[in-house]
Amino acid sequence: KITSLDSNIKLICWDLDGTLFDTELMWFNMDQHVKEQNKTSEEIAAIAYKTWGYRANADKALNYFKDNNIHQIVINKCDLTNDTMFKNEKVNNTFNFTNFDYIVSERTFEDKFTDADMYKKALELVNITDKKEVVAICDMPFELASAHNFGLTTIWAKNKEYPFTEEELKEIESIADYYIEDFEDLIK
Repeated sequence: KITSLDSNIKLICWDLDGTLFDTELMWFNMDQHVKEQNKTSEEIAAIAYKTWGYRANADKALNYFKDNNIHQIVINKCDLTNDTMFKNEKVNNTFNFTNFDYIVSERTFEDKFTDADMYKKALELVNITDKKEVVAICDMPFELASAHNFGLTTIWAKNKEYPFTEEELKEIESIADYYIEDFEDLIK
């Protein structure tokens, strides 16, 4: 478990869905929601994000890192999530997205891109060359694996309620350098 970030950290790459916002169970159960409500996943997400809140003390962590001049970039492929979240008045009133230097998503690239391309772009945007100065905070194994494989320090934003399989938990254990359940653990 992490208690504070190393003082040489200059960039934090944040995942959005499930990491900053506690939305992963909604996505896990999306097929069921679609059947029950007879709506598209886009319609359900738009409705859900109007009432969704952020995870424990995420706002404090974002403000702390901004106040300490640490760059923050959202790394999120899914433009549905980006659009739905960033256009949500409640979310914007509650959660100040101006703390982020940039948002790297599929719109950042004209052609095909990989997860590594997203992290590479994030480092370029804030002129960082040393991957040891970068932390990625994610909630899902595939996101952690991407950051780990790119050479970044990884922090698992653990959601106790998400039904991870034993195999997923073993993968997370092998690739996450640290884990947190409450973002206040990052700033103590």
